[in-house]
Parts: sequence; structure tokens; C-alpha cells
Amino acid sequence: MSKRIASITASVSLSLLAALAAFTLATLTFTPKAAAQCLPGSWLCAQVQVGVTGGIYIGPSMPPPPPPPQVVYVQPQPQPPVVIYQPQPQTQVVYVQQRPQVQFVGIQPLSIAPAEEPAPRWGVHAEVGAMTTADVAMGGGAVAFRLRPSPWFALDLGVGSYGGQDYNGNDRVEVPFTANALFFINPQSEWQFYLLGGLGASYAHTDNFGTYAGPGHTDMSMFGNDYSYFGGQLGVGLEWRMSRNFALNTDFRAFVRTRTDGGSTPEFTDPVTGATTDTSGGAYWTGGATLYW
Repeated sequence: MSKRIASITASVSLSLLAALAAFTLATLTFTPKAAAQCLPGSWLCAQVQVGVTGGIYIGPSMPPPPPPPQVVYVQPQPQPPVVIYQPQPQTQVVYVQQRPQVQFVGIQPLSIAPAEEPAPRWGVHAEVGAMTTADVAMGGGAVAFRLRPSPWFALDLGVGSYGGQDYNGNDRVEVPFTANALFFINPQSEWQFYLLGGLGASYAHTDNFGTYAGPGHTDMSMFGNDYSYFGGQLGVGLEWRMSRNFALNTDFRAFVRTRTDGGSTPEFTDPVTGATTDTSGGAYWTGGATLYW
């Protein structure tokens, strides 16, 4: 029974294969275009038209498509910075020799600037002075020859005459001889301050009227005395240099001196204590002018 079923099955299979083969051959169309499109190693290539035109290939299976290319990204190495050194432009010196030009000039006399004159070194000084207190009222004047070898220093040699009432109430006439050094603090200025110091000798004459009362009469007599002194003085002053050759000045001087005539009677007696002395002192103002050359 089984053999019969197998035989029937085989017969049916062969019939189906034969029908399929006949159908396939009936519908396949071999064209040059189908042959050209055959893959290498194909057993059968044909163009089939079953409603839609297409191709059929019978043979080994097609190789798989190649894998997509692998993209490798390479990180470029950082390039060092490009430094461009530009040299300093060099200055090119071009010497252009000009053609000499002929210039006609007239002949003029040579003028020489005069040399600066040295500062005046010589001068004549004249002054007036006064000393006034409760007991003394005297005034007078003096002249002096001035030597000024430097703008900073001057030397005055002078003589004067003063008169008036002295400390004892006597009429006095006095003639001083002085030698004073002057030290100028700012000689470049128009207003020049100076310090003064020096030595001097002086001769004086005094007159005093006295009354003598005798038996039956009264006599009025005048008594006179002569004195000589030696001493020194210090002072400070200001000179206004109005021009190169002329100046005005004023100063304040203090002096001290002692008697040198050898008189036996002291000149000064203190009415309160009775003390006596031949040394005296004082101070006075002066104002004057100097002519320089």
C-alpha cells in the first residue's frame, strides 16, 4: 500500500515539474540584452514579461555587497605659529653736492662788541648823622674815600664833624676819624644789605659857662675842656644801587669808646651813685650817597 502511494506521489511530482518547465520555456525570452546582464557563473539568464518586464537569473547565489568604506579621521598636529621678522628700514643718506653760488657782498667795517666793563672799584661816600636822647642832641656829617675791590667787600676811610649838646650839658664839637669795613650780603641785587664794623679815633672840645660869686661881685666865666677817644663801632645798613655809578644808603651804628687824653678828672659822674668813668657809648643813624667810578 505504501509503495503504491509513493509511486503515485512521484508521478504527480514529475507531472508538475514537466508542466512548470514547459511554462517557463514558453514565457522565457532570450535576448542579447538579457545575456549582457548575466552575472559571471550564471546558468540561465532570461528576460521575463509577466505583466512587468524583469530579469531572471539561475545560478549560484550573488556575492554579498562589499562593506562600506571605513572612514578614519586623523587629527592634524598643531602647527607652530608663523613669525615673520621684518627688518627695520634703513635710512639711506644721500649727499647732494650743490653747485657753489657766487655771492657778492659789500665790505663793511668789522664791529667788535665792547667788553663788559668791570665793576667800579673806587668811590666817594658822604653822609649825615644824628644822635638824639633825653640828655644828648648832636648832629653832623662825614665824608669817606671808598675802596671796593670786590662786589662783596668795601673799605671806607673817613673823617667827620659833629656838634651839639653832650651828656653833661656842655656845648661839644667833635671830629671823628674812622676806618670801616662793609660786607655786602647780596651784591647782585639793586637793594643790597650790608654789615659794617670798624675802628675810630675822635677829638672833642667842650665849653661850659660857670658863675663865680665873690665879695661884692659875680663873675660869669667859660670853661673849656679837650678830650680824645679811641673805640669801635658795629652796624647794619641798606644800599640802593640806583645806577652803575651812584647809590643811596642808610644804616644804624652803635659805638663804644674810652678816653685816651690822660686827664685827671673823670669825664662822667653818676649823680645818684657818684660813680665816675671815662668810657662811653651810644648809637646813631646815618644816611648818605656814594659816587662810584
